[in-house]
Amino acid sequence: MSPPIWVLFGSGSVKEVFTFQTDLSNLDTLRSTLKEIEQVGPLGLVYHNAARIRRTEALTTPPEEIEDDFRTGNLSLYVIAQWAIPLLQASDHPAPSFFVTNSHLPEAPLPEVLSLSMSKASQQNMFMSLNKAFGKDIHFGLVKACGIVAPTKEKLNPSFIAGKAVELYEQERAKWELSVEIRE
Repeated sequence: MSPPIWVLFGSGSVKEVFTFQTDLSNLDTLRSTLKEIEQVGPLGLVYHNAARIRRTEALTTPPEEIEDDFRTGNLSLYVIAQWAIPLLQASDHPAPSFFVTNSHLPEAPLPEVLSLSMSKASQQNMFMSLNKAFGKDIHFGLVKACGIVAPTKEKLNPSFIAGKAVELYEQERAKWELSVEIRE
């Protein structure tokens, strides 16, 4: 089972968080979950943070595992984009946004995480394309955690990364940036 989808609705200081459990690798189940989410209220922000991390040596990763990683990390992102972009375009939200967690792997792939490197490169390419197509109306953001995340690290910890994502989200429309990189 994939991590839950958390959806935040509201404005000002009043917010509601809804949690939806789904299997991102099962695209039919994901589509059903997205229909449920749509019933909660207008959409303002999507943050996709899904990845499967498995260490393997180059050429030892079974093709089926790469396919599973691509389905979970990339095809689910694409299905969510197909669903979310029209809703974000129609939203009266002041900063409709679509973010994804990424890393340094598109620029510096590691053979010991070949499948993850491939998936992150594809995600980044997809997001850059979506930004070119829809970035005038929607803030697309890559939150690039460049290294292993752990609570004990100064910058590569969940709280610091979340703060950088919030900073990216709070940018003025005229100054929207496509990515933020977090490194130790």
